[in-house]
Amino acid sequence: MWRRPDGVASVGSRLPPPPWLAAAPTVREVEVELVEDVEPAVPAAPSGGRGGVRERTTPPRARARRRALLVATAGVLVAAVVVPLNVATEARSSAAAARLAAVPGVLDPVVVPGPPWSRDGVVLLGVVDDVVLVASAGHRVEGLDARTGAVRWAEEEQGTAGWCALVPTDHEGVVQERTTPWRPDPSSLVCHRTGWWTDDPDDAVRRRVLVQVLEPTSGRSAAAVQEDGRLVLTLQLQGDLVVVVARDDGAVVAHRWHPASGTRWRTVSEPGVATPDAAGTAVLQDGRTLTVRGDGRVTFALADGGELPSHVPALARRRTGTRPPSPVVTDAVAPLALVHRSDGTRVVVPGPGRAVRELWRLPAGPRPEPVVDVAGVLVVARTAEVVAHDRASGREVWRTRTAAGVQPAPLTDGEVVLVPVPGRGTTDLAAVRLDDGGQEWRVALPRGA
Repeated sequence: MWRRPDGVASVGSRLPPPPWLAAAPTVREVEVELVEDVEPAVPAAPSGGRGGVRERTTPPRARARRRALLVATAGVLVAAVVVPLNVATEARSSAAAARLAAVPGVLDPVVVPGPPWSRDGVVLLGVVDDVVLVASAGHRVEGLDARTGAVRWAEEEQGTAGWCALVPTDHEGVVQERTTPWRPDPSSLVCHRTGWWTDDPDDAVRRRVLVQVLEPTSGRSAAAVQEDGRLVLTLQLQGDLVVVVARDDGAVVAHRWHPASGTRWRTVSEPGVATPDAAGTAVLQDGRTLTVRGDGRVTFALADGGELPSHVPALARRRTGTRPPSPVVTDAVAPLALVHRSDGTRVVVPGPGRAVRELWRLPAGPRPEPVVDVAGVLVVARTAEVVAHDRASGREVWRTRTAAGVQPAPLTDGEVVLVPVPGRGTTDLAAVRLDDGGQEWRVALPRGA
């Protein structure tokens, strides 16, 4: 309702809109006050005789109630639009967080420095669920509670030497003494022990090898195999373990077994193959044969354990191409790969078939090694520094010096990446922000760490 200059109320024609109104941007906030004609009229002084008009007023309480109703209605309308947008954004964020959390090398959010517990004199084997696996110089492997450091279980190692390694399900090849704790899906803890012992007090003490599979979270023994002699190597092959042992008489024993189903085959060669007091060398060829050399030579077929007259001829070997190094930690569906060449490093993404699409290049120089590819930032390690690049364009975002001779491990929580940096006479651990390279916190590591 509006009032004419002559004082008469009118609900008819309106003034034409100004020409700029059609091109004006959308109005974001409008303050409106509703006035209803059903309220009781209050007499007003006459104006212009019988042509006077009674003015209607609204009690303050009613106006406040209507204003509250209008605000509530507007809030409901806004919520109807904002809530679905928030839900969609939250779903995308949750999906990205889930993808990142499933990648090995991602830590739980690190808020403040300073561990709640520490353990000296041990070697880290890996982390499975909430159990930290460590081995000590006393030939002992322990499962520690990740939150408190308390010992959940411990396994004494027989003999004079031993080591353990986490064996992931998607890895095949030689089981090394030292494995990194960020390999995916570790299914078993394989422990090797070599020494002199006997199972019966009446038997003679013999040099023996014990290979035991332990459940990482409980320490329970799932399976074990024992042979007389010295350990040559252990292979993981299609879910099986192949243990190769050299006896004191020079015979070589190859034993393929599965922790659940037991022995698949076991073959013992003639004496005189292995060198006395040494295991000799073993060569794995194409995942099909294994050749042990010492004073003599013996070749086993890994499929059935049969001895072969010679190793696989060179022409029959299946050549496998090298896999382009990719970041160990990535939240991308199509991870980047770094292909090193003499004129620089190509940063590529997979394309259809065997094709790749080059995004950008790094100049020739110290070979960069990928660390993490998270949140649109690719972090690569060079000599004594790490450099962060924009994933799409290759633009350098930040760089940070690292401690000499220390390789950055791929550890991140999606917002910061842990980097070893030079300190005062020691190495510091810094949490560097992925977006701008600033340090959230920094702590000094113990000497020798």
